[in-house]
Parts: sequence; C-alpha cells; structure tokens
Amino acid sequence: MRLVWGTVVGTPSDASALQKLDIELDDGSSGVAVSYPALVGTVALGDRVLINTTAVDLGLGTGGAHFVVATAGGGGRELARGVVLDQPSGGHVMKLRYTPLQRDVVAVESPESPHHEAMRKATRLEGLPVVCCSLHSQVPLVAAAVKSARPEASV
Repeated sequence: MRLVWGTVVGTPSDASALQKLDIELDDGSSGVAVSYPALVGTVALGDRVLINTTAVDLGLGTGGAHFVVATAGGGGRELARGVVLDQPSGGHVMKLRYTPLQRDVVAVESPESPHHEAMRKATRLEGLPVVCCSLHSQVPLVAAAVKSARPEASV
C-alpha cells in the first residue's frame, strides 16, 4: 500500500456522493483522485489530502484514479506532507478494491506467490469437500461447524 499527501489543484466536482479531484502529490506526480464526502468530508480547492496511490502505481485497471483516504483541509500543510506509507507487498491483487483503503496483496494464484506453482499444477480436488459461501462472513461459521463435527479436520 502507498499513501502520499497531495494538494487539490483543480476545482473539485460538486457531487454529494463522489468528488473527482485534480491533485498534485508530494512525490512530484499529479493525477486524478476520487473522494467520497461521506467518508472524508467535502474537499475544496487547496485542501491537503492523503491519497492511496497503490492501484495506479501498479498499473491496474482502476481508470487511473487514486483515492482520498483523509483530508487535512487547507490549514494542515505543516503536518500533512510527504509519503506516509510505502509498503508494497510484492503482489498485484487488490483487497478492498475501489475503496480508499484498497491494499495490494500476494495472492496464492499469482505468479509472484511462492505457492503459485502448486496452484498452477492443481487440476482436481480429489474428493476434498468444497463449500461455497455467498458472503465472506459465512466462512468462519462453516469452519466452526466442520471443526465441531470433525475436530481433526484441516480447514
């Protein structure tokens, strides 16, 4: 994940649900950012904004827009400077996609994963039980049920 402070240099759109901003980042680059006023408040020209640049930096198909994580307003210039976080995972799969807190991760099926070769060679489950859940929050319940029925099972 990469977070960089920047300044709003173009007049933000006047939308209550989403603002598109022209920004200049403290790393010397510039671009477009998306801001959700319900999460960070309404952003104005000259405001300092903390930007998640991860997906754009990785060249992923996000439409080329960064995301506003937070704002320091116009008076936060002294405290809000530079690159705040620069911790690339080495992966290119995004978790929490299209949100201000999207994060790059190394996924098991990606070539950069140490487990990629095993996944690439896998062609069948050989009798392993499979459960499909429509929500991530259902997975712990399924795991608990399996362990309750078969404590020795690996989930």
